[in-house]
Amino acid sequence: MYNGAVFPLSLNADWRLRTNSISAFGQVEHDLTPELTLLAGVRVTHDDKTFKDADNAAFRTCDSGQPGSCFLKADGGDGTPNPFALGYDAWLVSGKIQLDYKPNADTLLYASVSRGTKGGGFNNGFYPDNTSLSQIPYGDETLHAFEVGEKITLLDRKLRINSSIFYYDYNDYQVFNYFGLVGLISNQDARAYGFETEIEARVLPELTIYGSAAYLKTKIFDVAKAAPNGDLVVDDRSMAFAPKWSGSGGLTYTVPIEGTGEVAFDWNFEARSARFSGNFGDPGTALEGYFKHNASIALTLDSGWDLRAFVDNIGNRKNRTYGGPSFASLGIVQSRYAMPRVFGVAASFRW
Repeated sequence: MYNGAVFPLSLNADWRLRTNSISAFGQVEHDLTPELTLLAGVRVTHDDKTFKDADNAAFRTCDSGQPGSCFLKADGGDGTPNPFALGYDAWLVSGKIQLDYKPNADTLLYASVSRGTKGGGFNNGFYPDNTSLSQIPYGDETLHAFEVGEKITLLDRKLRINSSIFYYDYNDYQVFNYFGLVGLISNQDARAYGFETEIEARVLPELTIYGSAAYLKTKIFDVAKAAPNGDLVVDDRSMAFAPKWSGSGGLTYTVPIEGTGEVAFDWNFEARSARFSGNFGDPGTALEGYFKHNASIALTLDSGWDLRAFVDNIGNRKNRTYGGPSFASLGIVQSRYAMPRVFGVAASFRW
C-alpha cells in the first residue's frame, strides 16, 4: 500500500468469490378443528461457493523471515505471494411448524417451533498478521427458535394486545470480532430469550394510545478477542446491538374538520437500555441507554393534500449509535451519533 520511509504499510487483498444458490420452499395449512389450525413449511437451499485469493499481504512469504505484511519483490520488498482457493458446498434446510388456536374472531393463541439457517462463507479483505488458512472459512449458522404468543382484541376492538415469549438456540452463530485493525467471523454457540408486547387502546373516538416493551437476554459462548498486550482473551459475551430493555409508545389525537379533512396531533417516544456495538463488549463499543421523544401535527385534506410539521428528538439527545474498536490498539475509537433535534415540514399529494 505504502512503502515509504515513514510508517510503511503493506495491505493487499486480491480475492474473488463465486456463489451459485438454488432453493425450493413450500407451506401447507390444515384445519384440525374449526378452532385449531396446523401450519407447516420447509425451505431447502443448496449453496456452492468458490473463494480464490491471488495475493493477500498477510499470507506472503517474506525472505526476511517476518510472517506476512511484507512488500512484494516487484515493489522493492522481499515478499512472495501465496495464492489459495477454498470451496463451500452445503445443503441448508429451514422449516417451521405452528399451531394456531382461534376460539373466537378476536383471539389468536399460537405456538411455533422453527429452524433457520444462514450459509457459511469466507472471511475476505485484509487479515490480521498470523492468520491461519483455517480461519478463512466459517461454517453454517443454525437457529432453533421456540415461541408462544397471543393476539387479542377486546372492548369492541378498541383494545389490541399482542404478546410473545421466545427462546433462540444458535448452533455455530456467526460472530464478527476485530483483531487489531481488521476483523474475522468465527462460529460460536449462542442463546437468546425474552418477551415482547404491544398494546394499542382507543380510549376516545379521537384519542389512541399505543406502546410496546421488550426484554432480551443474549449470550455468545467462548468469544475470542486479542488484548492490546497480545494475549488472547476468551469469555462469554452478549450479542452486539442487543439492549436488555427497549420500548416505544405514544398517543395520537385526531380532530375531524367537517368538509375539509382532519388534523392529527402525535407525540411518541423510543427508549433503549445500554448495549454494545461489538460482540466482545470492548469499553469503546459501549452504547449508552437513551430516551427520545418526537411530536408532529399532520393535516389530511379531502382534496388529496397531506401537510405535516414535526420535531424529532425534542430533547436533542446526542447518543452514540456505533462505537468501532478497529483502531483501539492505537488509542482511537470510531463513533457515530444519532441525528440531533430536527425540525421540518413535509407535503404530499394523493391521487
